Amino acid sequence: MLALAVCAISCDGAPKESPRAPHTRVADGRRDSAPRPASNDSQSPAGGSDSSVASQAPVPLDTAELVGEHVAGDTTDAGTADHDMGGPRLSPLADSIGRLMVFMVKERQWFLAASRSRHLLLDLGRVDAKVKTAAERKAFLEAMTALSPVKVGDRFNLRGPWGADSATVGSFQVWNGRITARLIVPPKVDSLVRGPHTIIAGATRG
Repeated sequence: MLALAVCAISCDGAPKESPRAPHTRVADGRRDSAPRPASNDSQSPAGGSDSSVASQAPVPLDTAELVGEHVAGDTTDAGTADHDMGGPRLSPLADSIGRLMVFMVKERQWFLAASRSRHLLLDLGRVDAKVKTAAERKAFLEAMTALSPVKVGDRFNLRGPWGADSATVGSFQVWNGRITARLIVPPKVDSLVRGPHTIIAGATRG
């Protein structure tokens, strides 16, 4: 009888721990199932709180740095650059025209020349301002004298269909929105330029 009583106590009297039901809450309020995945807010395009993402945001480029790189890669806004860096003071109209001039890069050695209106014109760049009246032409020449990388009197070596020769810059003018230098050429070349056919030549600094 005593043995049966001991067995009854040891078998039935000891409290039994029931298995924990899945997904029951523990004291800290979390489920004891698999841990939650880390938040993915930092990878979301709308997540602006992650400093690492903010640091990778594209920085807008300053288009002013790109002024000297034309589509063809051969022009620079010398009109604005030289004047802003302490160049000669221009009249208001010359200053406004000069800021709209775009020249070939100053280091360029090769230029294109073509016959236009019985003159051989050297292409130096473009002007985005209107140059039609006498006052505008005067202001244009004032800006050219101060800002142009090519000066009156500069010498160039020409190579064209007739062979090789030399020329000198005599003056400046606007031709269909282009900044050009009128070249003083030898009589043989001048007769070709005044002829019925367009003359194209390459020019290098002499």
